[in-house]
Amino acid sequence: MSENKGKYIRLFEEIMIDDFPLVGGKNASLGEFTGSLLQKESRFQMALQ
Repeated sequence: MSENKGKYIRLFEEIMIDDFPLVGGKNASLGEFTGSLLQKESRFQMALQ
């Protein structure tokens, strides 16, 4: 987690399934999903270049 964001705010791309006890199941799943989309998006952008 980024230290300058505060202890109560986390972006979905910072949340992993291991954060389940802290953020709950739905949020951990959304974090995993968002992270996988961002990885696919960056690979797609690199392929277009």
